[in-house]
Amino acid sequence: MIYINDDDSIYDVLNFSNKMSRDINKIEKSKNWIGGEYYIQTCLYLLLEKKFKNRYIRLNLSEPTLYTKYIFNICKIIIVPGWTNEILPNNIL
Repeated sequence: MIYINDDDSIYDVLNFSNKMSRDINKIEKSKNWIGGEYYIQTCLYLLLEKKFKNRYIRLNLSEPTLYTKYIFNICKIIIVPGWTNEILPNNIL
């Protein structure tokens, strides 16, 4: 199983409880407003860490292309969160 993500998103997930405490009562227009994607992302990451710790690969698309292709070829499940910053049109494998 591959979990594609970027380091900034993982930092936000690990800092979720602090971020939620600070921002939960602010209006939606707030720069740091917490929407459903934070809840989903946090739950997914914590589930993978708790239940599949040694059976999944967290992959940044900044990894070398040959390594990324190899990992894609050996894994059956690929999880790509919607807000991953490193997935750009030029990240073609």
